[in-house]
Amino acid sequence: MSPARGERRDPVWPTVLVIVVVGLAALGFLVVRALNDWGKPNPEFPSLAGNPDMSLQGTVAYYDVNLGCVRIVAAAGQPSRDILCLTSEETFNPDYDTFGPLLAWRADGRLSVTMFWWGEKQAESSAIPGWQKIVNVATGAVEEVPGTELPGTLPPANSAPGPNGEEIEVTSGGGHVEIVLTNAAGSRTLLSTEGNPDYWVKVPPTWSPDGHWIVVENGAGQILLITVDEPAVTRVLATDVMSWLGWSGRTHLAVTGAYLLESTG
Repeated sequence: MSPARGERRDPVWPTVLVIVVVGLAALGFLVVRALNDWGKPNPEFPSLAGNPDMSLQGTVAYYDVNLGCVRIVAAAGQPSRDILCLTSEETFNPDYDTFGPLLAWRADGRLSVTMFWWGEKQAESSAIPGWQKIVNVATGAVEEVPGTELPGTLPPANSAPGPNGEEIEVTSGGGHVEIVLTNAAGSRTLLSTEGNPDYWVKVPPTWSPDGHWIVVENGAGQILLITVDEPAVTRVLATDVMSWLGWSGRTHLAVTGAYLLESTG
């Protein structure tokens, strides 16, 4: 039956149908794009362990989460060895979250390993010291620090400036990572890469004392060593690294310019 003269067809349903179709198409596009992003592989870099670079001087200490041990590795890529393995009582507290172990090289060449206990919903300032050990890497001796001598507060967060005043800017989010160096000569990109949305790097990086390279932890549980001299080169120094402290500016690793391992020959 034809509409009466002067009567208009109701435009609502055709409009709603168009909106629904367009909305479903857009949603489908976003779902496909998200699946593609999540399926995107993380970037791969050469391994220093497989191909050591003896021009890199220094030693890196880090916490191997799979082994539950503090490990040292030559910046060259090898050798490496465990220097302190922790018990479950030392890494777990039923009443608190763990904030650590935090690592720091001391002026006398020994390594301090410190665990803090921290309430998940509390401010960082409320973190309390759990224990601290001092490791003599050369002899293997481990000193237990008495409770009365434990540090009262968390150590300061890492800072980005290099030993010669260089600045490192890190952009990390949604799988995209960009690391840019700025010095007296200007700015240049050290690393630009893409991974799946979970891929990220810790901010800020940790500098080598000689200023020739930086190390960063990423969401794939790796330590990346990046040389800052041109051309910049990125390689994997270590894997199985606990890196959940990425948001805090503190790290499970420590760098020294001293060479603390036997030569591989």
